[in-house]
Amino acid sequence: MERWNQRVVYKWETNIMTNPWIDNKGAKHWCDVDGEFHREDGPAWEWADGSKFWYIHGREHREDGPAREWADGTKEWWINKKLIK
Repeated sequence: MERWNQRVVYKWETNIMTNPWIDNKGAKHWCDVDGEFHREDGPAWEWADGSKFWYIHGREHREDGPAREWADGTKEWWINKKLIK
């Protein structure tokens, strides 16, 4: 049985989601089973303009680099949803 949500498709019998999902502007999003932005092996949100955001269970988080990389080159470091620099 599949149940549709605005953000993701849940496959209840296996507890696996269809990832990534692509919005109408071409951005790619990865989510966990609760529908929160989440990805452990790369950015959870890739904008069509090249910006990339890292999330772990809905929280901006990245330990090995900036959690937000904007297309214009701006970078922000976040740990557990707290801006570090």
